[in-house]
Parts: sequence; structure tokens; C-alpha cells
Amino acid sequence: MRSENVLLDRIYHPLHGSRVDYSIRNLDSMIKLWMLDLDPEYQRSHVWTREQQSLFVGHLLSGGETTQLIINELPDQSTEIVDGKQRFTACLQWVNNEFPATTWNGETIWYKDLDHVSTTILGNRITLPF
Repeated sequence: MRSENVLLDRIYHPLHGSRVDYSIRNLDSMIKLWMLDLDPEYQRSHVWTREQQSLFVGHLLSGGETTQLIINELPDQSTEIVDGKQRFTACLQWVNNEFPATTWNGETIWYKDLDHVSTTILGNRITLPF
């Protein structure tokens, strides 16, 4: 018996993913390793202000959580970010010392001011869920 939705059967493939928590100190290497495209054609440009970025990273530093980022794997094995570009970019730019994070208690923290032990601890505790 032939399906009435031949087109739908041919194109619809539910996503089957798994959650991976990735340390924020390794975001640069993730871009290279996964060949991650942060600017696919359909993705809006970067719109968060520095204040929004600072507060988001501060939220994570203060123990807050974030929703899962969604990455799409393409047939050529490269990947593109579908949801989470603003969050990902904020963390990447903080780790690259482009701005300080502002925590819940108003403290500002530059990544460059953290010692090696602190960056290791933070890197293991603060992750982005994919």
C-alpha cells in the first residue's frame, strides 16, 4: 500500500540528537573541529549588545543555566548553528577577552584576569549544552 503523503515521507526525517556539554574555554577549538559555521544563510546577524552579552556570561558564572544550543550536521560533515548563535558568540567573545562578564552581584570579571586554576575550574563547570 502506497502512502498518501509520498512527498512528506520523502523529505521528513525527525532529528535524533544527543546532548553534549561543551566547556566554554574550548569554543575556538570546537569551531575548527566541527567546522562550525556561525553564519549560515538563514541565521540573523549578531544582535546582542555588549551589556546583554556581559549579563548572559555573568549569569553562567553565577551558576545560571541556559537552554540547549542546536547544531545541524551537513552532508559534508561540517556543522552550522541553528539556535544559540547569540549565546555562543557571547561566551566566545568573553573567553577572547572582548568584554568583562557582570555577575548577579554586580562584580565584573575579565577572562584574562583568571588564573590557570580558575580557568580550568570554570571550564569544567561552565558549559554550553549542545
